[in-house]
Amino acid sequence: MDMETQWLGNGTEKRRYFTELPSTNDYIKAHMAELAHGTVVLAKKQTAGKGRIGRKWEADKGDCLCFSFALRDVPIHHLPLLPLICGMAGVDALDQLIPGKTGIKWPNDLVIEGKKVCGILCESLFSGTQADAVCGIGINLRQTQAQFTAAGLPHAGSLFSLTGRCVSPQTLLQKILQAFEPLYTQLCQEGFASLRPQYEARCLTVGKEIRVMQNGRESSGTALGIAENGNLLCNLGGEIVAISSGEASVRGLYGYV
Repeated sequence: MDMETQWLGNGTEKRRYFTELPSTNDYIKAHMAELAHGTVVLAKKQTAGKGRIGRKWEADKGDCLCFSFALRDVPIHHLPLLPLICGMAGVDALDQLIPGKTGIKWPNDLVIEGKKVCGILCESLFSGTQADAVCGIGINLRQTQAQFTAAGLPHAGSLFSLTGRCVSPQTLLQKILQAFEPLYTQLCQEGFASLRPQYEARCLTVGKEIRVMQNGRESSGTALGIAENGNLLCNLGGEIVAISSGEASVRGLYGYV
């Protein structure tokens, strides 16, 4: 399928398909030296996928859209913002297929009706002042809520279980890649300040009462907005605190969001 993109997954040499991989992120990291900027790796099944803060994630064939893409020579100060840009691209893509249903739980979980339908993990390989990045995206397509309950995942859902829609993985992949390109270009040319209002408009966390779990301690407060480096600005007990996604977990005070 032609992605109809400018540089992300455009052309067969920049697309690699696998029936099964342990992790599409790990594949790109292992082969980064030979991969062109914008190469996309897709697996029908992942057996050792990963989430933020080391969480494990597995996907059966057909249940999920699992893919990663390589970004070469990324300025280091843009790395913390890639998860947010991926989240925006995911919402924009899903809005074309299931309008008005999807939001972002900071920093990058895609949520429908209070349940997580998509996880995003961005990883980096450093070299001097530049870095290569891997952006991995996994979207639950057709699992039932009974499957998530049996797996001990009460906060998870799929596009089918929450909307009744059977979304084509090929179409969704294409739309995410098409949505990511202009967002990444804008980030590189103008910085995150120009994108921050768009992100905050999509972010379900901003304005909510939240719980912050950090270093084994839990505190509560209000999410105020997003800093220019992607951190979550919170009012915790009257103190304005910037929370980094790599150091803390944030939940709604009364639920997942």
